[in-house]
Amino acid sequence: MPKHIIEQDPTVDLTGETVIELVYEARINDYITIKPDLQYIVNPGATSAVKNSLTGIIRTVLKF
Repeated sequence: MPKHIIEQDPTVDLTGETVIELVYEARINDYITIKPDLQYIVNPGATSAVKNSLTGIIRTVLKF
């Protein structure tokens, strides 16, 4: 999208987005590790059409 069109869109916030992330790695034993990840995103997608976002996942690593 050309820049002049983006600047005319009232939902576009050209200041960008901010991500705050918390990550932890817990080793259960020699074969299992869990990695919870929590992200809080301020101004996601740099658009005012979407509110702030809170996302969480848990990764599991299994070694054979």
